[in-house]
Amino acid sequence: MRTEQEIFNELEVIAAQEGFWEVIAFFCWKDTFIHLSGEKLDAEAFAQTFDRTRLSRTEISTLFGLACKRGFSDNQLSSDELKERAEHVWRLLDELHHSFYPPLDFVTLSEKIGSNDGNDIPDFGEFMRELDPNRDKNHFMREAIFYGGDGVFKHQYRDLAKRRYSLDEDWIEANKGFKISQAVDVISAIEQIQLEKYNQLASSAKSWPLPYHLPIFIFTTSEVVTRSDLGEEVVEAVIAALSAKPEEGMKCFKSVDDFNHRNAFPIIKIGEDTFVSFQAYSLW
Repeated sequence: MRTEQEIFNELEVIAAQEGFWEVIAFFCWKDTFIHLSGEKLDAEAFAQTFDRTRLSRTEISTLFGLACKRGFSDNQLSSDELKERAEHVWRLLDELHHSFYPPLDFVTLSEKIGSNDGNDIPDFGEFMRELDPNRDKNHFMREAIFYGGDGVFKHQYRDLAKRRYSLDEDWIEANKGFKISQAVDVISAIEQIQLEKYNQLASSAKSWPLPYHLPIFIFTTSEVVTRSDLGEEVVEAVIAALSAKPEEGMKCFKSVDDFNHRNAFPIIKIGEDTFVSFQAYSLW
């Protein structure tokens, strides 16, 4: 069994390869949207979000952070290349998940259980420490934190944002150049632009999955201005507050425990007026 750091290092090597941004876009398309035909969102369609094969938001953010360490690349992959790389990444992330728990010595464990006379039920924590004094109880907490579900839906962050930051409104407008209500409009516009691009690509696609997923998550300032009905200066101010260049702040990201700059700045500037954002949830 490989260590967590060994697996993380291999993911970083893969993330530096040409075309990896398309791999991230594929996972975001597959795992952050609800796919259905028609207008009806029923229980069966919504149940997709609980499929265990879907990557978690933290896993996607980790891939995003690793990709940013080597800068942006919009190389397209063939369907076979995408399938091969996506399967490889999925297997590595599955291996990474299991690496959070150190392996147990099952022979010693069975001997310990067999030697118990049955009269005493030992405390599980004490039992595990006796079995392996070097075993770190924090492994369980780290796994729960990294893979735990989100506390709220993204629309709840959206609806509560205006109330949550109401007392900061004057400071934000004076120092950042926009109001909270305007930030809500900008993020809503970005999300709608992505949904529209996805629907357009899906309706025109001749294959499934889509031949190219990255364009769904790329947008321009002018697109947001048109969609939000806000002035260009305000839109630029909101995007500036939530964006960074790909490599910015990423040198310290060397393990899953390190601060991921992409969680604080989910929008990446890839051109003078062009940006990419993979998870609307992170923006909210």
